[in-house]
Amino acid sequence: MTFPSRYFRIVRTARRYWLALLICLSFTARAEALPAAGVQQQAVTVSHRLHPVQLLLWYPTHSRGAAQRTGGNGLFQSSAGVHDAAPVDGTLPLLLMSYGGLRSAPFQGNWLAQQLAQHGYLVVQIQPPAAESLSPEQATDEPWRRAADISAAYQWLKRSEWQPRIDPERQNLLGAFLGATAMLQQTGIRLDPARYRHSCDGNDSTDCRWYAAHQVSLPQAALPASTWGMQGTAVHWQHVVVINPELLNSVTPADLTAQPATLTHIALGQDAAEEQSTLPGQTFSLPAASPFSALALCTANAAAILREEGEEEALCQDGKASSRQTVHQQVLQWVLTALDPAH
Repeated sequence: MTFPSRYFRIVRTARRYWLALLICLSFTARAEALPAAGVQQQAVTVSHRLHPVQLLLWYPTHSRGAAQRTGGNGLFQSSAGVHDAAPVDGTLPLLLMSYGGLRSAPFQGNWLAQQLAQHGYLVVQIQPPAAESLSPEQATDEPWRRAADISAAYQWLKRSEWQPRIDPERQNLLGAFLGATAMLQQTGIRLDPARYRHSCDGNDSTDCRWYAAHQVSLPQAALPASTWGMQGTAVHWQHVVVINPELLNSVTPADLTAQPATLTHIALGQDAAEEQSTLPGQTFSLPAASPFSALALCTANAAAILREEGEEEALCQDGKASSRQTVHQQVLQWVLTALDPAH
């Protein structure tokens, strides 16, 4: 029997439809199997800052409570978590997270912390100071302060009710931008003060322009030598993941050769891939993306707000990547692979 060609097109279309449906059902089933994300806020008083360091703890929960939106503003979307919900039973792998640049909004890492919590991690998100509280003169030693924030957060955890819930064999670090630089200091990588003082020479970065606009000179900044040692916590970190770490031109080169093989770095954008080529460990790279792709999803009104305020529209642009949401899913998979290679 001879069938018209239209029949085969219909059959092929039907097959593609059922295959797509099966894939969607598979993803839906996996999504439904994931627990919800609980979220809890804590404040840690520290000697190196005028204000307490704010922590957001994200963790898996089976609570049926209503999720509330956390973080976000007119430019960036918020993330959902069940506030103060009870965590799932048993111990949890720990992930200390420091996410953001020099004057980053404190919630920029929420999207990633929320999803990692749903995959079973206790994510302690160490928030950067509010941008309005950081003067240009104070900001010059912020790389050290971020590293000290991490140490303080970990010491707080050891004294908190969460301590018995942490799996001591699965303690990990994750950082992005200046937060990634702070995480590298936990592994023994140091910033050379002499190199740092000249990190803005010929550099047209946003931070360097901000310093210049306020007549702040890094070569003349007060950088106490005692603050530039390793801010490590004497912990064996199982895995360290960094996304677009900053100030790599200020790193002491000899420190790079002594890093553990468990270091993973993710490079978003072509420039980041080139800058991170000196780092040891495994690399995941997405040159088509923009460094801003690591930020939270932008709101529908973000572009108009940025134009109206004369800010960089690039904050909501993602290079040649298909979408920020797609980049987020790729980054999530890379992080999960780095933290658990059997994932």
